Amino acid sequence: MIVTVALVAWARWWRQTGLVGPWRRRWWVLLPVGLLAVQLLFDLPGLLVRGDPTQLPLVLPLVALVGFCEETLTRGVMLYSLSRFGPLAAGLVTAAIFGVLHALGFLSGLPVSFLVVQMITAALLGLLFAGLRLRMISLWPLIAAHAVFDVPALLEGYPLHVQPLGLAAALFSISLVLPFGLAGLGLLLWAQLNRAGLSAPI
Repeated sequence: MIVTVALVAWARWWRQTGLVGPWRRRWWVLLPVGLLAVQLLFDLPGLLVRGDPTQLPLVLPLVALVGFCEETLTRGVMLYSLSRFGPLAAGLVTAAIFGVLHALGFLSGLPVSFLVVQMITAALLGLLFAGLRLRMISLWPLIAAHAVFDVPALLEGYPLHVQPLGLAAALFSISLVLPFGLAGLGLLLWAQLNRAGLSAPI
C-alpha cells in the first residue's frame, strides 16, 4: 500500500487515477452489484459449509488493502498511462496484465486448473472494471466492488484450501463472469468510437 500511494504521489496522478475527482454516471455501479449478486448466489452453499465467519475481522482489512492496491495500479496508473493508445487498447492490455498477475498464485501452490480459471475470470473482470472506470471516472466504486468480491473466497480458506477444478466446474465459473466481461468490452468499444478516454481532460 505504501508503494502504491508513493507511486501515485510521485507522479501526482491523484485525479488521473480516479482517487480524487468526480463520480459520474453512478447508475453504472449496478453492473458490479449484479456481478456480486451472482457471485454470492453461487458461493452461498460453499460459504455456509466451509466459511469461517470468525475470520471476518482479519479478512476485511485484507480485502480493502488488496482492492485498493490492485485497482489503483491497474485501473488507475496503468489504464491512465496507456490511455494515449486509445481506451480499447488500454482496457485490453490492463485486463490481460490483471489476468496474468493472478498466475502468481502458482507460488502459493494453487492447482493449475484453478489458476487457469482464475486468470481468465480476472481478465474478464479487468475488462468490466476498465470499461466502468471510463464511464464513472472515480476509482472508489471499483475498489469497493473488488474488495467485496474477494471476501467469500478468503472466508472459505483461499489459498490454502483450494481444490482442483474439473472441466464442467471450470466452464461454469467462466460462464458466470463472461457476460460481465463482454459488457466491459462493449463499454471500451463505445469509448473508442466516441473518443471518450482518460487522456481527455477529466
